[in-house]
Amino acid sequence: MSRSLCTVAAELRIRQLLPSNVYLLVLSSGWNNSKVMLRILRLVKDRLASLWDRVQCVLLMDAARIHLDVHLLNAASRTGFWTVIVPTKTTWFLQPLDVGVFSGFKRFLRELFREDLEHPALEETYVETAIRLLCVTITDFLEKKAWRQVFLSVGLSRDQKHVSRTVLQSLQYEAVPPISAEHPTEAELELVLPRRTRVPFAALFRPFQAPARPYPLVEQPLEAIAAPLPSLPTDVRDPDHPTAPHNVWFGRTRSTSRPAAVGSAAPSCLTAPPLSLAGAAAEPWIPQSPSMAFATPLPPRRCLATERLRHARTTEDAPSRRSSSPSRPSGTS
Repeated sequence: MSRSLCTVAAELRIRQLLPSNVYLLVLSSGWNNSKVMLRILRLVKDRLASLWDRVQCVLLMDAARIHLDVHLLNAASRTGFWTVIVPTKTTWFLQPLDVGVFSGFKRFLRELFREDLEHPALEETYVETAIRLLCVTITDFLEKKAWRQVFLSVGLSRDQKHVSRTVLQSLQYEAVPPISAEHPTEAELELVLPRRTRVPFAALFRPFQAPARPYPLVEQPLEAIAAPLPSLPTDVRDPDHPTAPHNVWFGRTRSTSRPAAVGSAAPSCLTAPPLSLAGAAAEPWIPQSPSMAFATPLPPRRCLATERLRHARTTEDAPSRRSSSPSRPSGTS
């Protein structure tokens, strides 16, 4: 809710009436955005903490732009949610709230407003009355009805055997078709998501990707852990210090982080040798000089502003040089 609609005193009175499962956010603006969605995501995660180890929580949202924010999708993935985006222009028959909740919710709230108008509370503002009646609707309507059938009717189940005829007719199907378990392509997803919207496909499917396999924690004897590194091949050593270990980052800066210019082969000192823990005698090492960090010299650094200025001056001087050049008489070579 926007701060302009509620004073601090009214907010304190409202918070005393809120049930334990209703939260009020009073912000500078009442519009929803990705930052507000991140706060709601953390709040939902805290409320579901008791069920987190027993069930897989699915975050079902429509295809609004704020729901496709890459930060929100990454946060949902890190938290443990599976994010499902309802295709655009299909919420009226595929989103459970639109199918079976909103119409009854608004009808119940409308009746409460009509009853309250007959016996208004003089000490309440309009915002306080609206929030109080919303809380009554949540506790007496949402919490006292079972919504399992609504989820089954839109296909949010394991076998999809209870999809309603409205959904099938809207999708022009006689029966639920077999669905592949493979990931859809980006071209297929672009057909069901909003146009001119950058969809973060990697963040959307990150929860379904196999995590990287961690390194096994194998106990090794102390001799194997403390064994010195083997000597390196001669083609990657510093000729002045042949016993120096391989260090491709020595003497490099951020602007020179690329191995070599485009079209040229990488220097041999950048080729990482295969290392193992098989023992070789430890030898003293002296750091190599910065001049030996690369086998070939780096290309000179170029300043983009200087290049543009030089190009502009060349363009301006070209007509003047053509006009000042002496004209040749006709017929002469």
